[in-house]
Amino acid sequence: MRLLVGATPNVLRNKIFEELRTINARHGEALLLVLGQYSLQTNRQLLEELGTRVTMDIQVASLEVFTNKVLERVGGNTLPYVNEGGRRMLAQYLLSAHREELTILARGYDQRGVAQKMLETLTEFRQMELSAEEMRTLCEMKDVPPLLANKLHDMALLLEAYEAVLGTQRLDNEARLFLLSEKIAQADWLKGLPIYIDGFHYLAMPELGVLKALEAMGADVTMTMVLPPEALTEKVGWWTMHSAVQAAMRFYGTLEQVGMPLHVETVGDDETMLTEAVALSKYLFTYDMVPYEGESNHVEIWKATSPENEMIYLAGMMRRMVFEEGLRWRDFHITTNQPDVYFPLAERVFKQYGIPVFVDARKPIDSHYLVRYLLNALDMVAYRFSYPMVFACLKTGLSGLSDAEIVALDYFARAKHLRGTMYFDARYFEPPNPDVKSNKLESLRDRQPLAAVAQEKFTARFQPFYEDLKQATTVRDFAAILYHFMTMPEVLDVLYAQDANKSPEQLEIDTHIVDVVVELLDQLVVTIGNMAVSLEQFTKILSEGLADASLGMLPPAQDEVQLVELGRARTARCKVAVVVGLSDAWMPKSSAAHTVFIREEKKWLEKEAGVLLQTDDGRAIEDEALSFYETLTKPTERLILSYPLSESDGAAMNESVMITRAKAILPTVQEKSLLSAMEEVRPYLEWETLKVAADWMRRYAETPALAAENLDHVTQVASVYEYFTQTHPSLAPFLAEGLYYNNLREAISPAVVKQLYPAVQKEKLSISELENWQGCPYKHFMRYGIRPAEMLEYTLRSDELGNVIHGCLEQFTRDLKTNPDWLEWDDAAICAQMDKYLEAEEIRWIDGARSAEARNKAVLRKMKNQSHKAGRFIIRQLRESKFQPSFNEVFFGEESKLFPPIYLDIDGQIIRIEGRIDRVDTWKNGRHLYARVIDYKSGSNTFDISRVWAGLDLQLMLYLRAVLGWNKGPMPAGVFYLSLKKPVVDEESLDDSVIEEAIAEQLLMDGVFIDDPDVIAALDEGAKEAKPQVIALKGRKKTEPDNSLSADLLEKLLDHAVHAAENCVRSVLDGDIRVFPIEGKERGGCEYCDYAAICRFENHRSGNRERTIDKMTWKAVKEALEKEEEGNA
Repeated sequence: MRLLVGATPNVLRNKIFEELRTINARHGEALLLVLGQYSLQTNRQLLEELGTRVTMDIQVASLEVFTNKVLERVGGNTLPYVNEGGRRMLAQYLLSAHREELTILARGYDQRGVAQKMLETLTEFRQMELSAEEMRTLCEMKDVPPLLANKLHDMALLLEAYEAVLGTQRLDNEARLFLLSEKIAQADWLKGLPIYIDGFHYLAMPELGVLKALEAMGADVTMTMVLPPEALTEKVGWWTMHSAVQAAMRFYGTLEQVGMPLHVETVGDDETMLTEAVALSKYLFTYDMVPYEGESNHVEIWKATSPENEMIYLAGMMRRMVFEEGLRWRDFHITTNQPDVYFPLAERVFKQYGIPVFVDARKPIDSHYLVRYLLNALDMVAYRFSYPMVFACLKTGLSGLSDAEIVALDYFARAKHLRGTMYFDARYFEPPNPDVKSNKLESLRDRQPLAAVAQEKFTARFQPFYEDLKQATTVRDFAAILYHFMTMPEVLDVLYAQDANKSPEQLEIDTHIVDVVVELLDQLVVTIGNMAVSLEQFTKILSEGLADASLGMLPPAQDEVQLVELGRARTARCKVAVVVGLSDAWMPKSSAAHTVFIREEKKWLEKEAGVLLQTDDGRAIEDEALSFYETLTKPTERLILSYPLSESDGAAMNESVMITRAKAILPTVQEKSLLSAMEEVRPYLEWETLKVAADWMRRYAETPALAAENLDHVTQVASVYEYFTQTHPSLAPFLAEGLYYNNLREAISPAVVKQLYPAVQKEKLSISELENWQGCPYKHFMRYGIRPAEMLEYTLRSDELGNVIHGCLEQFTRDLKTNPDWLEWDDAAICAQMDKYLEAEEIRWIDGARSAEARNKAVLRKMKNQSHKAGRFIIRQLRESKFQPSFNEVFFGEESKLFPPIYLDIDGQIIRIEGRIDRVDTWKNGRHLYARVIDYKSGSNTFDISRVWAGLDLQLMLYLRAVLGWNKGPMPAGVFYLSLKKPVVDEESLDDSVIEEAIAEQLLMDGVFIDDPDVIAALDEGAKEAKPQVIALKGRKKTEPDNSLSADLLEKLLDHAVHAAENCVRSVLDGDIRVFPIEGKERGGCEYCDYAAICRFENHRSGNRERTIDKMTWKAVKEALEKEEEGNA
């Protein structure tokens, strides 16, 4: 075999084309074998090189196509072929079918990627022709590590099962190549045929067998190898430790080891290669770096702040070179080893700036809407029409339901908690009883007609599918059902529709996606069609095949920038080559293990058993270096190496070793900072220019004085705006709206207020409504005025959880009155009793379907822990306190027989405050009856006196004011929050006694109370000695806690809260709906607001500002209350 050796792929390809031109001129035959993904592009290149005179006798083919042709002519192509997708699905089936017999691999048999690792390992063993029996022998070797022995046991079992499935009636790739090696001897037409093998950096043993068979047949085989010719004749040189050269040398050594007769022929240097690139190609991949002595005018090194910064600057640079220097888009080749980062980013940025781009990558299909439709439909049936599965399937666009119908069905599903075959029952979609009035039922009535139509369509589409799947038992059954489900005319019509909203690429994918899925189903039937499986197993097996399936896109036939992954780059020349993403975290690329065995295990097998398995990291580094080396040989005018300083999520990075070495080799190259260089290309980036101009126009519009000082600049900015309104007239209204938009809200009229707020009409407000206004007037306006319909959630809402936990505590404290012996219970008895309450409250508030949902089950487990904690703490409180629960979940208001409402006189209009109090405890001390108010909080709410003083937390104070209106004339003892949140302590660094003390401290009730020693002792026996067990004592002196007030000052604090409530109600009646949120992450601020997207608050926008809260100490509050008392005296 002739081995063509050359320093670059270009000179080797030119040599091949030169010889093919000669063969074509004499009307001879020849075959050029290339990697499959490059066959179409190579055909085009061949046509360009040889012109229209090229005959059909000069053929380009992949090894797979060549195998098919040979086996078709000599026989052997009649056996079913199991391709890579089929093998991967077979691997998943074997893992599932044999999981009871496996040891190590049984643990993650259904995890994504395990089947692929197992298959890669099986492939290596089959290529080495290592049998299952030999592997079992390895298990029994002396001193074999236990974990390795278990892995070998698993792989022997799986290899045996794999080969049993294939038998003699099916061929995988290895078996087919071994068959090809045998059949080539019968292919007489190959004798003397010039066969060129180009672009292969590695051949496995079956492929080497084919090569030897061709040589034995007498074919005129020529193979190319990218390798400096002197590396074969001289032992020492710049190539000695060169990582890219080492990959080629390793392949050369393999050819010698298998006994391939080699006739080496060298090809001259590539004289068209940039001289700086020659220096880089020699010294970038080795430790000996020799600086380049000439000027580096053709190489640039860029430093970007982020990948987006790279792409935007690159877009501007390419536009400038196309518009001013006469380059074509196809003259630019962009390469990266981070396709997941740069491919979508480049497509978005280049589209924005009108740059045509071809992304040279196979398109994975597992995210395609047809695939999601099929897998979600299977999961929907497997998981009894679980809500997430149902609507994930419907929202793919292939269900036959319109968006409005899906929304209506969604609303009914949430409202009625549909599950299982309830979706097929029309009774669940009947109109609600017209005699029952509620907002929820009104929403159901509005949506019922559409929901009924949706239910009918859903049933027609999915009930037959469901019934068929129930009867299926084998892979063949499931595959046939899915095929008919997928090829329904209604589905194909959507896929093949020439929709104007579809891109050409999407149209191409949609056209071929069905063929890809059908091929996978065929592979399933061919491979394991008669195997019995469950629906869940079938779905998992099919998912494994779809996860690796992809569609190849046609290479560019027009003028387009090429964007390619490093390693997939073809050797065609270009004028400008750009390599992006050269940061230390990305280059060299970290290699994940692709086989079952780790590096140490492979070394043991090689040393002790002579079994040489390929190591992932070494080969990956060499292959990446070789690919990068080939990229350096491509440009004829300019080479650009670029790296970002941060990932897209902001994680910091540095320059890679490649950049560091490039700087050392080319010392005259000045690194360019793209952040500062952006101004160079901004004129070529229309949208960047508009963004800057718009910012300035808004600034000038909001600050006339600034505009007056910069009139020339105002004129320039205005001309940019005018240009865009003329060149993009459809955008003009949006540009104007964006420039002059503000979100300032004027007050609404009293008449509108009365119509808008139901509470105002009834002259009755809740405390939560007041606190909501204090948090942000606009948020209050949206929630209680506009009242947009909120989508009912399938997951449990906080109010539902609150209902459950409050119900448990209400029952517990109520039953304690009649069961005083419970105070002697231990923790286990308390928790058992709380579980009974919890079970009853779950049934009361939450339907069984949602309780069984995985995420909700986790939430309920957490709530169970909260109820246990609350029950234990309530018992502890009552043991240490003389106060006893008198009322739970008690209502105060006009209709209450106990506690009257709080009346507010707002300029002659009387407004009532009504609500429900979690718990009221009382204590009788002689003639005096004292009351304390307790509010349960599932979060970590603390009693913040600053928020109370600012009117943000009015709840506890107004509750106590209402309780003091009781006709028994109670006196105030205090108000407290009881947190149900799990205490947080560092258990590793503390001993048990300290942990217990820390937990006890966090469980203390937080609030304010009167400074009467008898009352404090009644609240908490331990407080007398500054060792509280029930209430938190704040401040340095626990004997004189800051959060205790005299009875008079506590009364003043209650008056202050009532006054804050009056001011709040007055603002509501005045129509105040300003966007005025609480500063930062305070409760009531923007961070968790449901209406943030509506109000569009921006702190830097003119007129937008946050409300700040003055931080008040207890001392300052007491002083302020005393001044009020003096002023009223």
